[in-house]
Formats: sequence, structure tokens, C-alpha cells
Amino acid sequence: MSLGENGLAEEDRYLLELNLDDLDHSTGEDQAIWLLSLKAARKARQLRENRRNTAAAEGYKKERYIT
Repeated sequence: MSLGENGLAEEDRYLLELNLDDLDHSTGEDQAIWLLSLKAARKARQLRENRRNTAAAEGYKKERYIT
């Protein structure tokens, strides 16, 4: 994977521990499941970070108007 651990939460990094030789000998369905799991894990982390950033920005705006 060219992206490596970037974009993955700690709990999803196990997806990178897959032996690629095992993947070569697996079914296309197994490969698709692994790839979709990896993509979903990256997207989930991105969404969590976006939500966190939005909440932080909203909190900043509220604090600015309160004081």
C-alpha cells in the first residue's frame, strides 16, 4: 500500500498486517472485501477528523461571541 498507515486509525492498522502472498492466493471476493474494508477504514477516519474539526471551529465561534 503506498499510503501505508496514513489515514488509518490505530484500531484499523491490522488491515496492513496482511501477508500479500496470502492475498495473491485468495479469491477475488476475499481481495475485494479486504480492499473495501481498507477504504472504509480510511474514510471513517477522515469523517471523524472532519467532524472534530467542525466542532472545534464551531466552539471557537461560540467562544468569540460569548466574551
